[in-house]
Amino acid sequence: GAAPRLERQGGEPAAAGAQTPASPQTEIDALLDQGVDQYVNREFEKARGTFEKVLAADPDNVEALKALRRLKEEPK
Repeated sequence: GAAPRLERQGGEPAAAGAQTPASPQTEIDALLDQGVDQYVNREFEKARGTFEKVLAADPDNVEALKALRRLKEEPK
């Protein structure tokens, strides 16, 4: 018989050694929430750093890109 295929159907290929309890997407979501909280509390520099961490992990993350664009418009 045919060997079972290891790739997941649809989406990204399964990463080797991805046995961590929190998926990268879960961590990204947590960072986005943290960045929004910092923004709401007017901690703009902290928020900027948090959203940049999101983009380091996921360069095309639309929410982080939008948040950084908004932060550029905030007075320092």
